[in-house]
Amino acid sequence: MKLFLIITTLFLLISCSVHPEELEKSGNYEKALALYKEMLTEDYQNKDLRIKFTLCYFKNAAKHIDENNLDEAERNIERGIIYNKETNPEIKNQYANTILLLGKKLVKIGDLEGSVDLKKKYQKGYDLIEKSAFLLDDNSDAKKILKELNDQLSDKYYIKGKELFFQWQENLRNKKLLNESLKLIDNALMYNPENKKAYDLNNNILEKLLFESMKDQELSFRVMKIFHNTQTGISAFKIRFYNDHSQNIIISPDQFTLYDNNNTPYKFDSESSISRNYTGVLKRKRISPDRFSNGLLVFNTGKKNPVISSLVWRNANGKPYEKEFPNKKLLDITNP
Repeated sequence: MKLFLIITTLFLLISCSVHPEELEKSGNYEKALALYKEMLTEDYQNKDLRIKFTLCYFKNAAKHIDENNLDEAERNIERGIIYNKETNPEIKNQYANTILLLGKKLVKIGDLEGSVDLKKKYQKGYDLIEKSAFLLDDNSDAKKILKELNDQLSDKYYIKGKELFFQWQENLRNKKLLNESLKLIDNALMYNPENKKAYDLNNNILEKLLFESMKDQELSFRVMKIFHNTQTGISAFKIRFYNDHSQNIIISPDQFTLYDNNNTPYKFDSESSISRNYTGVLKRKRISPDRFSNGLLVFNTGKKNPVISSLVWRNANGKPYEKEFPNKKLLDITNP
């Protein structure tokens, strides 16, 4: 019993004589953390001690990152930040650097084209790098890496979108290819709005989707131009209506209905067309075979930037002729 007490006493004396900072210098972060934790139980409100404790967690996280123990690294980061907020300048700086290290490693081993797990790793890495880039005003390293990633992703999505666009050109009836191409180009522009090639292809696709006449229909119309006021929610569509039928037809603005992506209908708004002084509004008229008529249709959606799904014209017998829209906000496709 006496021997046990002597050994225990000696162990405590040795432990107390070792300072956690000395353990950190030797890279023994686990023991340093244990000592810091013990010291905090006696003086939890000690701000200086809490800062050292948090920074030690970040140092331990960096060590785990270097050793590819990424889950343990993430746990150390999360535990460390519990004791201090990111607003503390010293903590904020080291936190930004540590999550940047982890983000770079995750992006390197992750793959957007790979398995679900690899996709998650890449996305988590990207998110950490992005957070690091904007956590500090002058984090130029993280911002440079983020820009490189964005450029790579933008080019990748552009190439995929271009491939689908070329496939559509070989099979014009497959509108799904064109819509999928547009989604990919949207991603390309999201990561890099200055990607000129993606911007030009985006406008080209929109022109195909909106401004070409509807194929294989006896009656059709093209959307020539779109105007949208984000303050009033009023939209105006300049259309060209063709009569490819063998008989005369009567068109009227009240035969048109605009639908948003929630399937909410909007009828022609004559009051807005008058109060806003729109010129060239579509009038009720008879169109002879093989003739066309231009005019402006005005709708009040009441929304700053709605997503429009289709513009539908119904003839006197109620038969619908529909012009579909891409799944984009109206402001994004105004005057492409």
